[in-house]
Amino acid sequence: MLTEHTRQGIKQLNILVIGDVMLDEYIYGNVSRISQEAPVPIISATGRKMVLGGAGNVASGIAALGASVTLLGAVGEDAGADELRGMAKQQGINFVGISVKNRKTAKKTRIIGNGRQIARYDSESTEYLHEDEETKLIDELSMAIANSDIVVISDYAKGVCSGRLCRSVIKTSKQSGKPVVADTKRADWSRFGGADVIAPNFEEFKAALKNQNIKNTEADIVGEGEGFAKTLDIGGILVTRSQHGMTYVSRSGMHFTVDAAVREVYDVSGAGDTVVAFLAVFFALGESIENAISIANTGAGIAVSKPGTYAVSYDDIAASYAQSQKSKLYTSSELESALHTWRNDGRKIVFTNGCFDVLHSGHISLLTKAKNEGDLLVVGLNSDLSVRRLKGPERPACPELERATVLAALEAVDAVVIFEEDTPLSLIQMTRPNVLVKGGDYTEGTVVGADFVKSNGGRIVLVPLVPGKSSTSIFEKIQNG
Repeated sequence: MLTEHTRQGIKQLNILVIGDVMLDEYIYGNVSRISQEAPVPIISATGRKMVLGGAGNVASGIAALGASVTLLGAVGEDAGADELRGMAKQQGINFVGISVKNRKTAKKTRIIGNGRQIARYDSESTEYLHEDEETKLIDELSMAIANSDIVVISDYAKGVCSGRLCRSVIKTSKQSGKPVVADTKRADWSRFGGADVIAPNFEEFKAALKNQNIKNTEADIVGEGEGFAKTLDIGGILVTRSQHGMTYVSRSGMHFTVDAAVREVYDVSGAGDTVVAFLAVFFALGESIENAISIANTGAGIAVSKPGTYAVSYDDIAASYAQSQKSKLYTSSELESALHTWRNDGRKIVFTNGCFDVLHSGHISLLTKAKNEGDLLVVGLNSDLSVRRLKGPERPACPELERATVLAALEAVDAVVIFEEDTPLSLIQMTRPNVLVKGGDYTEGTVVGADFVKSNGGRIVLVPLVPGKSSTSIFEKIQNG
């Protein structure tokens, strides 16, 4: 999915971020005793780190991926503003924000004791800008939008993203043919009408709907989200759902869920900003909304595994994809646990199986068409011993781990599990797929597990073979020189 061509394409992008810029300060230290003055820990400070926060964190994420980024916002006339401008310049971010007299440059200070956050205090101004100050920002818009490939509105409800400004951003962007991605902490989304995507977390989505009874499931989010997007004239809503991944629903009803990138969660600070940054970059690059969200999901998984606010770089995401195929290899017990989560989320499970010894275009056709029958494709793979019993002592040509690794590298495949038996019946019974797929050389009556699947309300799909493509014919050609 990521190539050198991708990296070079990102370097050609210009992205505009508009919103509430702030500083994220981290004070690190050790805690070994409790204060006698009050029941609070005493921290012996050992270090301090300052990074860009809010809309600045979105800009940092975009810059870390390699795109050019312009950041538009408001700061005070104080030392924090100088520090913010200096950090933006150091990261190659073009900050064109305005300075506002008597306004504090927003700063969140987190106290980290023994590696964990124990307190936070905020210093900020949250009132809306005065009309003349807002006009200064709006005056910057036309040129900045014209020079950008995509526009991001990052609204932390700190006073910059007023209704007037947001509507002006979206209107100007639409007139210029530039897509808009929005993220907001507000429950009122009316100012974002016309945006292409809005990206709340589940609690923000629930607050915007004013429906506290909605459940964190794909069915509920899709059921409520489609009509909500239509009402607000928003292209689609991407709901981040913590350990349940991300669900996207468009106003036309198209929807899908991406499973969470499973990592040890160290700190969730800025994870939403990472999603927005990745979504903007890969959407602007021309990726489909599905691929852009899938990549953003991986980026968020990296971000939460790091301490503090972290800008995930292109090298981070490339390294993650280099390892990702390994995460698709499951033991039977691991798959059983994963299936439980997928079923609870209402995902449609598709199953197919085979030896897949020397992968060819016929296999690719089968797997691609199988994936199109549902949400997740599980592939059962005959072990080496199983292949020998079925195909003879000269097979397989490729060991089981190599065959599994190649399958896992395919985008259509979501899980690979190796089985030792001659048939996958036990695996099918454990998987309980909604759809069982086999090649067109079978009939429904000869498909192992067909009766079981149909008795559980599932169906059987037979995919036509690609003429002249089989592992056996390949081996015969090799043997015949």
